[in-house]
Amino acid sequence: MSAPVSPPLIGRIAGFVARTWRAMSFRREIAELATWTDSQLDDIGLTRADVRRALREPLFSDPSRVLRNSVGERRLARDEPALNVVVLPAAADRPATRRGPQLAA
Repeated sequence: MSAPVSPPLIGRIAGFVARTWRAMSFRREIAELATWTDSQLDDIGLTRADVRRALREPLFSDPSRVLRNSVGERRLARDEPALNVVVLPAAADRPATRRGPQLAA
C-alpha cells in the first residue's frame, strides 16, 4: 500500500508541469521566429542573434524572457545619452561631511 501524496506536493508538481508546458510552447513560437527574415525580426525589435540566444536557454526555462530583456536593453540604450558621464562638483564646492574630507575654514 502506498502513502497518499500530500496536497502541497501535488501543487508543486502541477506548477512544474504548467511552467514546463508554457516554456515548451514559447520555445516552439521562438523557433518559428528563426524562420523569419532579418527585416521581419527588425520590425519587432529583435535580431537573429537574440533568437539564437533565446533558443540556447535550458530546455525547461522560458526563452521569451531572453527576448524581452534584449528588446528592453536596446530601448534603454536608445534613450540614454551616448556617454553615461556623471559630472561631480569639485571637492572644494561640496559641503564637508563626517565621512568626507574636512575643509579648512
